Amino acid sequence: MIRAIWWHVIVIVMLFVAPAVADAPLPVGHLGIIPIQQDGRLKPLEQFARVTLRHLSGSEKLDEIDALPWLVELLFTPEIASERPLFLVEQEALRASLALPKRLKHRYSAAELFAPIGEKRPLIMPIVMTPAKERSAEQQALMDLYQRFMLFTDLQQSFSVLLPLNAPRPAAYDLPTPLTYLDLQRHRETLLADAQVLAKKSKGVLEALTPPERDVVALAFLTERLEQQAQQSRSLRVMPGGWAAAGEEWFAPWALLRSGYGSPQSAAYLKSWQQAILAYREGDAVAWAKASMFLAQQATQKTTPVASLRLWLEYFYVCLSPLSIVFGLGIAGVIGLGLVGRLPRLRLAHVRRFLMVPLALLGLTLLARIAILGRPPVGTLYESLIFVAWVVLASSVLPAAHRVRMAAGTAIMTLLVGLSPFFAGDETMGMLTAVLNTDFWLTVHVLCITSGYGACLLASGMAHAELWRLGRDGQSEQRSHGLTLYVLAALGLTATGTLLGGVWADQSWGRFWGWDPKENGALLIVLWIVWLLHARQAGQLGLVGYVASVAALSVVVALAWFGVNMLGIGLHSYGFTEATAVGLSTFCIMEAAVIGVLCQRARRKVVLCA
Repeated sequence: MIRAIWWHVIVIVMLFVAPAVADAPLPVGHLGIIPIQQDGRLKPLEQFARVTLRHLSGSEKLDEIDALPWLVELLFTPEIASERPLFLVEQEALRASLALPKRLKHRYSAAELFAPIGEKRPLIMPIVMTPAKERSAEQQALMDLYQRFMLFTDLQQSFSVLLPLNAPRPAAYDLPTPLTYLDLQRHRETLLADAQVLAKKSKGVLEALTPPERDVVALAFLTERLEQQAQQSRSLRVMPGGWAAAGEEWFAPWALLRSGYGSPQSAAYLKSWQQAILAYREGDAVAWAKASMFLAQQATQKTTPVASLRLWLEYFYVCLSPLSIVFGLGIAGVIGLGLVGRLPRLRLAHVRRFLMVPLALLGLTLLARIAILGRPPVGTLYESLIFVAWVVLASSVLPAAHRVRMAAGTAIMTLLVGLSPFFAGDETMGMLTAVLNTDFWLTVHVLCITSGYGACLLASGMAHAELWRLGRDGQSEQRSHGLTLYVLAALGLTATGTLLGGVWADQSWGRFWGWDPKENGALLIVLWIVWLLHARQAGQLGLVGYVASVAALSVVVALAWFGVNMLGIGLHSYGFTEATAVGLSTFCIMEAAVIGVLCQRARRKVVLCA
């Protein structure tokens, strides 16, 4: 009784939280909470839909439809989904090779790709066997498109076990209307045996059979064809293998039938799916509301209370999109800091209190990811961006109010959050590999080194502001003392994190230091900070040179943080990404130019003031 009341309360909340749906024939938002197993854990269907659509099309939303309605359309009306332009084919050479028509947005439907990809299928296996470094850009693009197309086909066939069949219904088998494979399953053995007898009787000549006998052969052929087509249908793992506990293996509908895990509970669950599918296909709003709500309620009862809580938390996390809110608040904070002193009633303390909101929201985002994944939220490049953004904002806002520090921290946080969607291509909130999924070392090493990144970026931002002030006012050397505190903090965090990384490597890989690119990147930051501090202490760097060297920490961190991930070598290799390489190179060149211009301007002003 309590659980039923709780369910209705949550449904009401979902009406306000669920994202707006574009061009959906029937409301599907409440299906977003249905659990599905992907990447080693259960997640809500809403998250699965967004990840899948982003993987297939490069975006979490098509122009005319959102992720979840698109997925429901694909599963329940695959014949319609096949005609929708979905696949992004950007490479001109690949489009020419597949003889695809020219199109402004370069999106093509599965129906358009079916024949061209079928013709290219013999080329796929040799490409797969070719090492990644030896593949041409066109070969890699063809393989990526083929893999996306096969995933689409896999999902398209997921519920063919429940979809109505356009097939004859021989009177001898007492088949229902509409007819599905699930209905045929009870008669499968008899049907196939009868078809074999008729095949021998006709000696391969169908005209020798009566119309009812031809219907039997046609139905048997359709049954076998469905089974063969669905052999690889494994992606939509919404069916529990057992109903007692979460964490057991879940199956796609076809895989469940083949696995032998069928049970009265799974049969009832499949029946709920079937009722929802039929109501959706018929456009019956009343039947759909009843069937889909019951399905969503039934689905969430198949998990343990802890797993169910994580599902709800992830559902709300995905629908609220907190990083978008933080980005907007960050822009507002930067504008507010720029207006301090210009608007009579706007004080620095007011902006500081305002910035506590994005700081708290970023913190809640990290805590939500910890609760959902059961590990520290720094396992991927995307996650590290979020964490470093929080570290930078916390370091600039929580101490006593200081306009330059707060402005630098808020701007850097906003930039990092704004960049995060570009690194979300593989963001599935999945489980990590065994060597990385070590809670203690993942916490102490990665949190330490990424906190060091945050301290470095904050120091660099403050140094940019210091160079600007030196170029404007020619301030004395005393202004650099506060900057040095952040440089020392950055040194302590990165040096400690690098040593801890060596200990972790010794335990996991059997060596403390292997000159891996990621290890070299961390060492590069430490050596740069040590050099600039010693050069300053020894008098080899003047005030302007010292501040400029601190400002250049942004380039050093970018190379150590993002650059080594694209080298494609070492135990930390994440693969080369051309777009990221171009972006990183552009940033480094522009940053060097900006620092150079500010440095020259500051040197002239300091000399004049001296």
